[in-house]
Amino acid sequence: MKRYSPVLVALHWISALVITIALFMGFDIAALSNELDLKVDRIVVHAIAGIMIGCAFLLRLTIKWLRPSSVPSYTKRSMVERVAKIYHAGLYILVLAVVISGITMAFKVDFPNIVAQGSTLPDELTFLVSRQLHGLLTRILLVAVIIHILASLYHQLILKDHLFTRMWFGKR
Repeated sequence: MKRYSPVLVALHWISALVITIALFMGFDIAALSNELDLKVDRIVVHAIAGIMIGCAFLLRLTIKWLRPSSVPSYTKRSMVERVAKIYHAGLYILVLAVVISGITMAFKVDFPNIVAQGSTLPDELTFLVSRQLHGLLTRILLVAVIIHILASLYHQLILKDHLFTRMWFGKR
């Protein structure tokens, strides 16, 4: 297996860390009352994390599209490789959908203005379609991340194909 470039490896691990933090923060935020100032403060941090995730994923996709593939297009791929490729594409789409639904929700409630005025969140936030979609997508993302971790452990521990070496820093 060919190693990823240091930039892609860095973007992967930074994204993994920030996604994990954002997921746990989001579930914590959802449990708080809308009247709490603390909720707005936490959403600001959560939103910054979401924007960082979106930027990192767009940069990662751009780099991957600009770099030539290590597998020639005429090479037959196994069913497992095709499923993995589709899964990763779905994971990227899912992450970007979570980011977009969060941004949409923020604009629907005029979140920048809420922060600027030191207000609390409106009660109707709970009933916004973008809020409900964001919540659903984050739960799906959590499951997808768990599957991604389990698959990487399967590669490393069962198949012993040195996947972690490929996705870490070191000699190319």
